[in-house]
Amino acid sequence: MHDVQVLYGADLPTIKHGSGFAVDPTDPYCSQPWNMNVMPTLPGSLLRHLDRTVSGLIAPWLYVGMLFAAFCWHNEDNYLYSINYMHWGSTKTWYGVPGSSAEAFEAVMRASMPELFSYSPDLLYHITTMLSPRRLMVCLRKSDRALSFKHLR
Repeated sequence: MHDVQVLYGADLPTIKHGSGFAVDPTDPYCSQPWNMNVMPTLPGSLLRHLDRTVSGLIAPWLYVGMLFAAFCWHNEDNYLYSINYMHWGSTKTWYGVPGSSAEAFEAVMRASMPELFSYSPDLLYHITTMLSPRRLMVCLRKSDRALSFKHLR
């Protein structure tokens, strides 16, 4: 038997480390709407009214993972949407629960680990909890769209 160590870097501020998205105003991609550095300031974005740069909200965060890296089930900060972009690497599987199934999702999580939720009722905000997507799919079977997954390249 061999020990396996999976390395994962999370919440790296792109202001310090860069993101792969243009920031130089002379670069034609700097003002493109799909540039994650620009998205929060686009017309129609509520975030454009913030008067400061909030790392992870206005300024994107960078995540670096390797084979077998995973990210815990969680609610996004302030229930805002999340957008991800994979710059490089093999196909990844992303799982998501739409807002319309949020209560059912939380009920399955609470039923699966009641002792953790009794200790920390806001556990899904801590980004520390994993549950097999297969188990979620079985428990949320009532709606075909209750749990979706995407293979991204």
